[in-house]
Amino acid sequence: MTNVEKQHIKMLPKSLRPLSTIGYALYTILFALGPIGLIAVIVCAVSAKNVNVRRYARSIILLSIISAAIAVALFVLGVLNLDTIQKYAKELTPAGDDPQQVFAMLGALR
Repeated sequence: MTNVEKQHIKMLPKSLRPLSTIGYALYTILFALGPIGLIAVIVCAVSAKNVNVRRYARSIILLSIISAAIAVALFVLGVLNLDTIQKYAKELTPAGDDPQQVFAMLGALR
């Protein structure tokens, strides 16, 4: 970063100054601390004085909501298709459910 850029950043109000890389890293660690991080991300998203911190916290909340929605959808699809998955698994194993046949097949492969 040039001296001109540094001077320009110093002239900005504190609410508009960009975060450094270490700042983003520290906020990421803070937001990942379980219940403490959840409280911190909500507080920062609502009342942080720096606009960049607010936007970063809001993006973390949005990604968390999207991740939770995908996890719930995959869980529901897995539960709804459990019978289909079990049938497909039985088709893949020629021995079926009989453990003796499975072990016999494994021994024959040696």
